[in-house]
Amino acid sequence: MKQLLFTILFFLITGVSFSQTIVKGVVFEAGTKETLPGADVIEKGTKNTTLTNKDGNFALTLTKKTFPDTLIFSYIGFLEKNIIIKNENDTMLNVFLEENKNSDIAVCFLLTSYPLFSVSGLSLNGFDNYGYNAEIFLLKSLVDLSYSYSSDRENNIYKKASIYFNVFFKFNLNYEFENFNFQNRNINLLRHKFGISKHLKKEDLTLGVFYSDNIDFFDNKSFSSVKFSFNKKFIISKYPYIFLTYRNGIEFYEGKVSFQTGGLIRFPNIKKKCKTIHYIYPEFSVNYNTFGDMNMLYLKLGFKFYGNNHF
Repeated sequence: MKQLLFTILFFLITGVSFSQTIVKGVVFEAGTKETLPGADVIEKGTKNTTLTNKDGNFALTLTKKTFPDTLIFSYIGFLEKNIIIKNENDTMLNVFLEENKNSDIAVCFLLTSYPLFSVSGLSLNGFDNYGYNAEIFLLKSLVDLSYSYSSDRENNIYKKASIYFNVFFKFNLNYEFENFNFQNRNINLLRHKFGISKHLKKEDLTLGVFYSDNIDFFDNKSFSSVKFSFNKKFIISKYPYIFLTYRNGIEFYEGKVSFQTGGLIRFPNIKKKCKTIHYIYPEFSVNYNTFGDMNMLYLKLGFKFYGNNHF
């Protein structure tokens, strides 16, 4: 009888000592009260982390056996927030992240290949035309600015500048300036693009419509075009966090139809301890464009750096 009591007592003690605390909750955007999918949730001082799902929900099993414990919540464009878990019963959270009113700067350096496809078909020498690409993003509250410059060894140049205004109901008003100056392809095209887009957070889907005023300097003509686009984000892995953004568009101009398609894969943040950089993301993208009979496929591989607010 004593042996049975000792056995039961042993299982009760070990069961309590090995019990795990699971913290669950929802992460919201404080201003709109909308949920935030893909937000980081980290147990402070550990590598224990998870992400909110498409509805903003999360669940994280704590690894520390003592209280209080601290969870860190973060999302690009929002202020980081620490929540203290006081005891094993403090396990249901509603977390509201405030939008970061200061500026973040993201600088992107990419290795670029021009183009793998020519008008006549696959170009086996396309990899010889590799070049460089540099992008700068300024992210501030309701306005995003970016500039991109690419060049290869044959001095083919691509330039792009864009500005995005976030307006009511989370619509974006967009303006883009593009210049394709590929002398060895007899292409010198200038584009002014105006558009409106809407990001659907729960579906991780962005829909857009654009009007473009185009100037073809090589053929000495001007023409307009209309484009419909959609981008869809897929989470490949939650930990480590890897996602794929699929991009697609169809454009109408001069009685013709062109297609743009591609994708971007972003890999986990590889930032170590650094006072001036929030995130470092390796990324790889593929884009194919048939506009203006270009028929070109681009490959980009590089790193994107997100700086601290005092940059």
